[in-house]
Amino acid sequence: MTCYSSSTKTPADPTTSEFHWMRGFFITDATNAGQGPQVQLAHAGDKLSLQTRVYNYSLKEMDPSTTVHVRFYVQPWDSGSNLPLGPSSLIGESILSPIPQFDSAQGSPLNWVVAGTTFDTAAYQNQLLTFWVVVWMQDGNGKLVPDIEGHGLTSIPGTQVSSMADIQEEAYSNNVGFYNQKLQVLGAAGQVVTSSAGELPFAPEALSDSATGAGVTTTRPKRTAVGIGKISVSGSPAVAPGPSVKISATLQASSVETDRTTVFFYDGDPKAGGKEFGAEHVPYIPPQGSFTVGVPYRAPSCGVRQLFVVVNQGTSSEVVRRAAPIRIPCTAGLR
Repeated sequence: MTCYSSSTKTPADPTTSEFHWMRGFFITDATNAGQGPQVQLAHAGDKLSLQTRVYNYSLKEMDPSTTVHVRFYVQPWDSGSNLPLGPSSLIGESILSPIPQFDSAQGSPLNWVVAGTTFDTAAYQNQLLTFWVVVWMQDGNGKLVPDIEGHGLTSIPGTQVSSMADIQEEAYSNNVGFYNQKLQVLGAAGQVVTSSAGELPFAPEALSDSATGAGVTTTRPKRTAVGIGKISVSGSPAVAPGPSVKISATLQASSVETDRTTVFFYDGDPKAGGKEFGAEHVPYIPPQGSFTVGVPYRAPSCGVRQLFVVVNQGTSSEVVRRAAPIRIPCTAGLR
């Protein structure tokens, strides 16, 4: 029998808190909610639609008087330390009717619904943001409806919530979710940021824009070269399923700003069978600016491990850097 091993819980550093990572979170233009590509770059004043799927995994039908509460929070982020910057703020709360229970029979109703709210970016000019969600049930008297044993929350969240750590959750709760992707809010639309050398901020390329209709083109930036600076390790590396450590890398932009940068982390040389263990999308780096990325890592075996960081893999601007070797101690029973 395989025993359950919980993922890392680090609500103070959500990018490594795998236990709280969520899927099914959608950021789109509020005028066309739920349509088009995921938004990672916005201008101050843009109104965005935030949506998330909320599931009822129980086999039990919810009482008709039950209401499902979904709160959306925004968390300012520090691109230098790759950690939260100040407290979270409540964006909005969605209240839903009972969600059908799980039923595998053909034709059964879906056991999930979409909750949403609108996010106004006007107050977040030139800020990097992340989002998280908390969900719970209340009965007709406004009291917390308990989840199955060991799951759910122990109390209804208060009005003064500054981080995920303030939510009182059970050991195996999946009621708090962090969307591990960042949103960059630039200045108001129409503002142009030039580089220190006075060049155009982007080398333009014409791309089809499905959001505006067939045959319409728009100017989007090309990928530009990004350097990889210091690669660091936070914590003591261990063999899985031991606690993870955080592998961080600092990216450095040239005199031209860049967006759409994807960073991959590999255990072993990616050109010689290395295994990818993490990835992060970087929405924006200003001219000559830096941006720190980080992912959790657990070694598959003891001994010396060689890690690599790859930026814009498979493109003309690909950059690869090897980290200093990591030595994982071998203990009895581990090979």
